[in-house]
Amino acid sequence: MKALEMMENRIDGNWVDYLELILNGLRDEKIFYSDISGILFDATPEMMDEVKRIEENHRSRVWHILKGRYRMSDNETFEFIDYLLVDPSDSDLGDYDNMVIDENGCCLCYTVGLYNEIGFIDLYPINGGLRRRLPGDK
Repeated sequence: MKALEMMENRIDGNWVDYLELILNGLRDEKIFYSDISGILFDATPEMMDEVKRIEENHRSRVWHILKGRYRMSDNETFEFIDYLLVDPSDSDLGDYDNMVIDENGCCLCYTVGLYNEIGFIDLYPINGGLRRRLPGDK
């Protein structure tokens, strides 16, 4: 099953307008990534290789990618690539899996960076794409 099919009726209504360009890309079988400014780009071949690996190893489907360099402790910066996921409706995530992205912008992702892990991140719309919400962001 494709990500777009799995997302049907599982996006909080307020987010549908923000995701229009991303959803249109999925309809055309394209995955975009947003850089830290939120601007959309076609996913790179390397990103698409990772998408394939994630989708083969997990039941989830990737619907968007975030790429950014973020300042962490001691003013060090690290690059993270977040692969935003939609899980099948029968996943074992409990009640949360009913939404791809909730009214507060929280969504499931697979993060590649210092370490690789599945977890939840907060997002906000910016410049036609999405950005990861960090402490101090409004």
